[in-house]
Amino acid sequence: MELPPLVRLDGSRVGADGDEVEYEGCGGGKNRKTVAKLSRYLYGSKDAPRRWAQAVQAFCEKIGAESLISDRMAFRWKWKGHTMTFAVHVDDIVGTPSSDEIRDEFTRLMKEEFGQDQVTGGVETEAVLGMAITRDWARKTITISQGGFVRKFLKNFGYENCKKKVDSPLPASQEFEKWEGEPVDDELPMSFLAFVGSLNWLVCSTRPDLAHACAMMSRYASNPGPEHVKCAKHILAYLAGHKDLGITYHGSAEVLQKGYDHEDRLVAACDADLGGCKDTHKSTSGTVVWLNGGAISWSAKKQSTVSTSTQSPPKSAARVSVEIVWLRDLVT
Repeated sequence: MELPPLVRLDGSRVGADGDEVEYEGCGGGKNRKTVAKLSRYLYGSKDAPRRWAQAVQAFCEKIGAESLISDRMAFRWKWKGHTMTFAVHVDDIVGTPSSDEIRDEFTRLMKEEFGQDQVTGGVETEAVLGMAITRDWARKTITISQGGFVRKFLKNFGYENCKKKVDSPLPASQEFEKWEGEPVDDELPMSFLAFVGSLNWLVCSTRPDLAHACAMMSRYASNPGPEHVKCAKHILAYLAGHKDLGITYHGSAEVLQKGYDHEDRLVAACDADLGGCKDTHKSTSGTVVWLNGGAISWSAKKQSTVSTSTQSPPKSAARVSVEIVWLRDLVT
């Protein structure tokens, strides 16, 4: 398969000065019909995201783009034999047009609808939502990574020059227990919660290798003990040696058939430990779903109930099965 170009449009200025909106009860009294003039940009109004979503949906309906059942803010537009699939995330629109013609037409219609100076972009993007996008047209690959954010993360915690070699996010056979004493995260330049938050952003975006480590750290974020802080430092050392790891998706049939034995198919794996949480005796499920050589969904999550050795793996399989059903509807 050919990997299409990835384009981005920015509508952050939509809803600027001059946009009049009627607010119920504005100016005193629920039954008074008062018009308020919105004089702030998209980020300055509490209900702006809702209104922006409504505006985009109305625009898509107008041009004939269909909302996907699996995600109402993802759309597919067919125009004169060309196809464009795009998703809306707050003020960003990221799409994969099948041709330059449909890309240019979509950009033109967006600017016509919302204003020439309100919509920017419409060209192939190299970054979106803090993720760097690297294309190799010769090898037919696309890679997403967050090297820039990792470097900022390490600098905040004083590990930008760390030379310690660490090959795994957590030490082998590491076990965690609840700390009953006072929090000891004063050994870190920033709070343990800040560490977990930054780690979680990486896991949610481009780093499935950190999913289990992040899940473990999150469980004890409210009251970290010495062992938790020690593991946090281990994770930082691991990140220092693996700053630019990312996820690569392949478009070459030859590579996919020889190296991965599948093409344009969802492939999943799952597993679970047995009573891995020493505090609750609950198991932890791990799941991952791949498409064309790269992970598109992953999780490491504690199961909701205590399981026996025959119950723990099926619960993990059930979790990934639900994800596959949703992803199948999303990508087909």
